[in-house]
Amino acid sequence: MMREREAGGLVRVQSDSALMTNDKFKVYVLIFAQEKKNFFESYAIAHQKFSELGFGEAVDIPDSSSSKRKRC
Repeated sequence: MMREREAGGLVRVQSDSALMTNDKFKVYVLIFAQEKKNFFESYAIAHQKFSELGFGEAVDIPDSSSSKRKRC
């Protein structure tokens, strides 16, 4: 995962930039950037839904930076 340091100490990863190149996601990025309250309200709803669904077994996924595998 490539990281790019921005002004103010923020870090942007490739997936952040990808959100702005996809027209469907860009709409949400701009909405949430205008009013942080919208983001936190949407996040709270999504977090609750995921919590209600529960968590499954951990799965192994490949680590893109090495041949090791991470447990998630």
